[in-house]
Amino acid sequence: MNKVFGYARVSTLDHNLDTQLDALQRVGCDEIFQDKRTGMSTSRPALDELQAKLRSGDTVMTVGRCPILPVKAQSRPFDSIYQ
Repeated sequence: MNKVFGYARVSTLDHNLDTQLDALQRVGCDEIFQDKRTGMSTSRPALDELQAKLRSGDTVMTVGRCPILPVKAQSRPFDSIYQ
């Protein structure tokens, strides 16, 4: 059975993930992964875990900018949800 995964990320520890998490929950993600990392850190443990779980036919949803989306998709408004 195909799953819908969500990925939320902020680039500073004092930023809040609540808006992203709420949006991902509203669209019905089966599981949501989240990273809080400084902009200087290239480590994304939750993203690595998500990628390890992905199977053919699964969907990844994210809100705003995300390193796993093409640059063209990242130019859309922050309040958009990407699939």
